[in-house]
Amino acid sequence: MATSQSNRINSLSENVLTLLTEADGLMTGRAVDPGHRRTDDAELSRLAPIFGRWSRRNLDPYADRLDLADGEVEIASGVHVLAAPGHTPGHIAVALRSEGSELLYVSDAALHPIHLEHPEWRSVWDQEPDDALATRRRLFDHAASDGSTVLAFHFPPFPSLGRVEKRGSGWHWEPVSLETPF
Repeated sequence: MATSQSNRINSLSENVLTLLTEADGLMTGRAVDPGHRRTDDAELSRLAPIFGRWSRRNLDPYADRLDLADGEVEIASGVHVLAAPGHTPGHIAVALRSEGSELLYVSDAALHPIHLEHPEWRSVWDQEPDDALATRRRLFDHAASDGSTVLAFHFPPFPSLGRVEKRGSGWHWEPVSLETPF
């Protein structure tokens, strides 16, 4: 990786970590009822009971401190939060953009490269399978067309960085190492 690019990524990473450490929280609006600023019982009742219990225990205490976002929101210069529904309500992806380059963190939008080759195959953990498929298509079509570096932390090998190339109705995952120029 070129030194100037490495320095830009390291600087941006430090700024993002500071921002995320100091922030109260940000998630998409479907997980929290914006009228009441609490976890929404109707939404949570559709999920596996463990998710509802987890959400109430971990989100309710912070509901008045969460900022809700729909679509794409730039939360700091070059840091964009993207709605990525389907895996769970409120699920997000994060795009870090600088000088024409992008690192796209897809969170749990795909759990294994096989979900790229066969995007219609769903994970048992996807709470809203149709939304999860639409999110995969949107995120990975974008990554393929824009040449984004993708961070998919469930994907082998560590550090789970790669690029995607459109192939048929899916994509091909090509891992990159930290030594590979982005």
